Amino acid sequence: MFRVLQATVSNDKGGLTKYICQNYKYIDKNQYQFGFLTYDDTLDFEEEFRKKGALFHRITSPIFFISYVKRLKYIRLKYNYQAVHIHTSYANIIVLLAFKLAGYKKIFIHSHSSKIDNANPMKRVIKAMIHRIGKEVTPFIGSTLLACSKLAGRWMYPSRVQNKVIIANNAIDLESFRFKQQIREQKRKELKIVDETLLLHIGRFTYQKNHTFLIDVFNEYYKMDKSAVLLLVGEGPLRLEIQHKVNTLPCKNNVIFLGVREDIPKLLQAADIFLLPSNFEGLPLVAVEAQATSIPCLLANTITKEAKILDTTEFLPINNINGWLEFISTYKTRSRYDASEKMRQAGYDIHTEIYRIEKVYQNL
Repeated sequence: MFRVLQATVSNDKGGLTKYICQNYKYIDKNQYQFGFLTYDDTLDFEEEFRKKGALFHRITSPIFFISYVKRLKYIRLKYNYQAVHIHTSYANIIVLLAFKLAGYKKIFIHSHSSKIDNANPMKRVIKAMIHRIGKEVTPFIGSTLLACSKLAGRWMYPSRVQNKVIIANNAIDLESFRFKQQIREQKRKELKIVDETLLLHIGRFTYQKNHTFLIDVFNEYYKMDKSAVLLLVGEGPLRLEIQHKVNTLPCKNNVIFLGVREDIPKLLQAADIFLLPSNFEGLPLVAVEAQATSIPCLLANTITKEAKILDTTEFLPINNINGWLEFISTYKTRSRYDASEKMRQAGYDIHTEIYRIEKVYQNL
């Protein structure tokens, strides 16, 4: 049994934790055992995963560096971890160095972003400074360097090692997202949507996801189509700020905050357009999920073009509201189809991708 510590997971319902949990769901549990490192007191999926053999470990902030290293070392020795898989959005030299000092010999570093996500400009500057230092030492700490896209790889690792970076696709269970007209009709009926144009965004309320621009786009589209509805799925620290903004606009009654949902595949099938105006991304898992349902997708041109899988996905600047309005008007009535085979050929089938991850673990 090969035991791998996954660092770190949280209860924020974001794409990174979703990716880690999905890997655990499909990994061969006769060959691999995952442990999950977390800063959170509770995790919604903990009980379910424990029943399947997963381990969970709490840890305090790396600010208390010596205690942090001691705790990591204790976990390694007590539970006999052969490797640690560090999932990160920036090269936090403090965390990376802590795992090295704690004696982890086999360290996977996995880049999931392409910029710093923080609404506070000063904190972004500080993290960027830490990242610049950490980026240069990642090749000396990591046994294996992974990234969700080439862009995320360039962000995390220095140019001299780019040829060693393994791209791990943000793959999904394609069957769960296979488009079915019956599901679309049922979910629209449940949402009380008949012929209205239904726009959808899925993402945490953070600086990264750029909800402010999204609301500006919808408010302008609402002037053209008073029956249009925007669904916002997710939670996050900026939700109240965005709700306040919406409540000051004419479109306020047509914006629905759904919170965290478990029916993402059905919502994607019910909607007419998926919008993702992020300030930055590594390679958004939600964009993969959306395209698997064949919904037309409009992404910010700040997102890597590697995210384009289907022809109905386009990229536009986040300073061009008129362009976004034109896309919505043009694509809102596009017919849907079963895109699962195209997604599979593009490398986004979880069954194929988890096999690649297992091979990466085996090659250590």
